[in-house]
Amino acid sequence: ETGYGRLWWYIQKNSMIKKELVLHEMYDVKKSTATSETDPLFKLGWDQVKENLSAIYSIANEQDIKVALLIFPYTFQLFNESLKNPQRILTQHAREHQVDVIDFTDVFETIYDYEIKLLTSTQNIEISPQQEIEQFYDIFHTKYFKDFNHFTRRGHSVVAFTVANYLHVKGI
Repeated sequence: ETGYGRLWWYIQKNSMIKKELVLHEMYDVKKSTATSETDPLFKLGWDQVKENLSAIYSIANEQDIKVALLIFPYTFQLFNESLKNPQRILTQHAREHQVDVIDFTDVFETIYDYEIKLLTSTQNIEISPQQEIEQFYDIFHTKYFKDFNHFTRRGHSVVAFTVANYLHVKGI
């Protein structure tokens, strides 16, 4: 832990955040999450995604391999129904192919809700306005996510536990 090391880490972190913001603006990820699969700007992409997934499901079925689709959220999608179109589209497509889905959007929303209830009950805190609750979301984002969509060690633990539980329940 040298001053120089901390400085280098700080510069790298800010540089990565800036690059990520540029990518989000360039590809307008947030807009794509709020747009239907028939929107001309995204239709070709969604058609390709669904075609590729159909091929995976078909090959797996032919080989008698069980498949589960794991859906990972962007942090800005949590608790925002208008930005969950990818989750709905992918889930519907998977169900049409009799493929199980683990939507980690729901998993992390459940964890955030649990942590807020735990925190408020153990500390005798009352929070009600949505704005105050959303401030807690920012804290949980940094606990489980490194950035908009990459997990911290704790976030990866949630994913691993959820998948392990799914495999256990399925007897795999």
